[in-house]
Amino acid sequence: MKKYFTIFITLFIAGLFISLFFNLGFFVSWRNKLTDKLFIQSNPNSDIVIVAIDNESLQKLGRWPWDRTIHAQLIDKINKYNPIVIGLDVNFPEKSSSEADTKLAQAINNAGNVVLPIEAELQIKKNQITAISTLSPIKEIKDAAIVLGITNTPPDQDSIFRKLPTTAYYYNEKYSAFSVVIANAYLKKNQFFLPSILTDKKGRMTINYVGKPKTFPMISAKDVMEGKVTSSLFKNKIVLIGATAPDLHDEQITPVSSGQPMSGVEIHANAINTILTGNFLKPLNIYIQNIILLFLALIIGFIVMRFKILVGFGLTLTILILYLITAFMSFEKGIIFDLFYVILIIILTYLTAIIWKYIIENKEMQRIKDTFSHYVSPEIIKEILADPAKLKLGGQKKELSILFSDIRNFTFISERLEPEKLVLLLNQYLTAMTDLIMESNGVVDKYIGDAIMAFWGAPIKQHNHAEFACKTALQMISILDKKREEWQKKFDVDLRIGIGINTGEVIIGNMGSDKRFDYTIMGDSVNLASRLEGITKQYGVPIVVSEFTKAQVTDKFTFRYLDKVTVKGKTQGVKIYELTGKTS
Repeated sequence: MKKYFTIFITLFIAGLFISLFFNLGFFVSWRNKLTDKLFIQSNPNSDIVIVAIDNESLQKLGRWPWDRTIHAQLIDKINKYNPIVIGLDVNFPEKSSSEADTKLAQAINNAGNVVLPIEAELQIKKNQITAISTLSPIKEIKDAAIVLGITNTPPDQDSIFRKLPTTAYYYNEKYSAFSVVIANAYLKKNQFFLPSILTDKKGRMTINYVGKPKTFPMISAKDVMEGKVTSSLFKNKIVLIGATAPDLHDEQITPVSSGQPMSGVEIHANAINTILTGNFLKPLNIYIQNIILLFLALIIGFIVMRFKILVGFGLTLTILILYLITAFMSFEKGIIFDLFYVILIIILTYLTAIIWKYIIENKEMQRIKDTFSHYVSPEIIKEILADPAKLKLGGQKKELSILFSDIRNFTFISERLEPEKLVLLLNQYLTAMTDLIMESNGVVDKYIGDAIMAFWGAPIKQHNHAEFACKTALQMISILDKKREEWQKKFDVDLRIGIGINTGEVIIGNMGSDKRFDYTIMGDSVNLASRLEGITKQYGVPIVVSEFTKAQVTDKFTFRYLDKVTVKGKTQGVKIYELTGKTS
C-alpha cells in the first residue's frame, strides 16, 4: 500500500479543495439545478384551491384589467361558500371609479377574510431582506382587508423561483410574505399557531413544490361567476385568486416546471402548502456534507486502486446510486443532500485514480518485464501481466520442483577448446536447453558456468510443476542426443549431461542488494536437487529424481529405484530414482 499512499494524499487534498469550493458557494446555479431533480410529484393540501383568471375568464368577463365591480362580485360568490381565507393576488394601487372602488371595498369588508397583496422591490443587505419601495392598494380597499402581505418572490441567479422571503423591512416596519399571512390567517381560524418557519440565514424559505403546474385544485373565475361550483369546493378552504392566463405575464420558472412556467398564484399555493404541512427543506449539515465529500474521495480512490477497472467502475456506480437513493429519501424528509459536488468529486476522483493507476500499473508491468524477461517465456510474462495480483515478488514459502543440470567433464572440454569455440558451444547448448525450459513454463534461475538451475511452480502457480520438470528433463536428454553428432563434428566433443530434480518447499523472492537483485530460490530442497545432479555420475544415469518428485508423477513416468541417500537436516535417508521415460 506504500505505493498508493501518494495518491490517497492527493485525493484527500482534492477532496479538501472541492469541500472549499462547496463552502464558498461556487457553481451555485449548477448545484441548484441538480437539487431541482429531487422534487417528485406529491399530493397537495386539499384545503388550498385556486380560482384562475384564465383565458376563458378573460374572454367571458372582458379584457384585463377588469372593472373592480367584477372582483367584488367574484369575492361575494366565493364567500357564500364559507371559505376560511381568500387571498386575492391582484393589486389595486390606483383609484378607479369611486363606485367600483367602494363596491370592491364593501365586498372585501363583508367577507372579512380577504388578504391583499403589497408589491415591493426587495434587496438583501447584511442577511436582512429590505424593501426599497412598496406599492399598496388604495386606502379604501386596503383598509377593508384583514391583512396585507408582500407578493414578490425574487428568483435565484438562474431566474428560477425556489425561495420565498418570509419577511421584509421597509423603513423599520416589518412586512410578512403574502403566503405567510394567508397561512397564519387560516391556522388562526382553526385555532392553531403558525409554525416556526425554517429559513436560511437570509430569511428565505425554500418552497417545497408538490408538483408541476396545475397540481392544486383549480377552477376558472368564469365558472365561479356562472355558479358552476359545488358547495364543498370552497368550504373551510384557502381560496387563492390569481392570474393564470399567459397574456397577463404572471408566470415564472420553478424547479418543477420542466420548461412549463408556473403562475404566480400557484407559487403562492406551494409556499402556503409548505408552511401548513411543515414539510420544510433544509440543507444537510455542512460539516456532515464535508465529511461525506472527503470520505467519498478516499473510498472511490481505494476502490479504483484496489480492484480491476470494470469492478471498480461497478462499485463506484453502486456508491453513486446508493447516494442518490439516500438523497431522494432524505429530500422527502426535508433534508437536502448536495448532488453537484458529490457527483463532481466521484467523477474527478474516479478519473484521477484511473489515470494514476494506469501510470503505476505501467511502471509495475515494466518492472515485471525487466525482472522476468530473462527467466521465463513470453507466455508466462503475458499471464503475469494479465493478473499481476497472482505475483508476489516479496519473500514467501512455496512448493516447487527444482532442476539442476551440468555438462559432464566440462573442465576437460574447456581445456581442449579454444575460448571462442568454447563460448560458441556453451551458448548453443544453453540456448537449446533454455528454450525447452521456457517452453514448459519453467524459470531459468541462473547459469553457473555450464550448469543450469531452473524451477517450476512460480511465479505463476502450477499444480503440475513436478510433471513439467520431469518432462523437460527427458526432452533435454533427447535434444542432446539429437545434437551430439552435430556438436561432435563441429567441436570434436562428446557432450553429455547429468540432471537432478527435487520437489519441496523453498523460499522464493527478489534477493540481492537495493541496486542489483535476482528472482531466485533457496532452501534445503534446492540443495538436494543440486546434490542429486552431482551423483548422476556416481550411479551412471542421466537423470536422478527424489522420492518427493516421484510421488507426484508416479503414474505419468517410469522410474528405476537407485538408492537411499542421507540428506542434511533429515534423520532418515531420501530414496532416489532414475527417471527412465514417460508411461505409455
